[in-house]
Amino acid sequence: MAFPGDFLMDFPEDGPDIALPALDPESALAGAIATDRVIGSVVHMGSLVPEPGLRKLCADLFEEAAAAGRRIGLDPGMTAAERTEMGASLGDFRTSTLQDFDKSRPPEIDAIVGAVVQIGRATNTSMPASEAVLALLVQKARGMGLYAA
Repeated sequence: MAFPGDFLMDFPEDGPDIALPALDPESALAGAIATDRVIGSVVHMGSLVPEPGLRKLCADLFEEAAAAGRRIGLDPGMTAAERTEMGASLGDFRTSTLQDFDKSRPPEIDAIVGAVVQIGRATNTSMPASEAVLALLVQKARGMGLYAA
């Protein structure tokens, strides 16, 4: 699968034969594997502590990003449960995306969530949770007049 733009990553010889968009897949996937960046685009991290549904969503987001990463030779280095606990330990931390929404600034949806979904598509990795979060974020941003793409 090809995307317009320049391509920034060489894959291992035994890796998949794919082309990725003009982004650094390792950074994008590391951001997604740090699920607090993705789920934190929707709620503040302290919400994870009492809410099993959000914890499951975090685990699903992590697993999707980790699966895509593994297809291009990246290892997350931790489990979904470990990453979710790490995100929950941040307490009332508000990510840059939430801060952007608070201040009516265009949020970095494409760079944080959209890039991971693109990598999933390029590696034929199923990304239903990531795609749903992306759609919700885009809808919220469009409703606020902050997203034109």
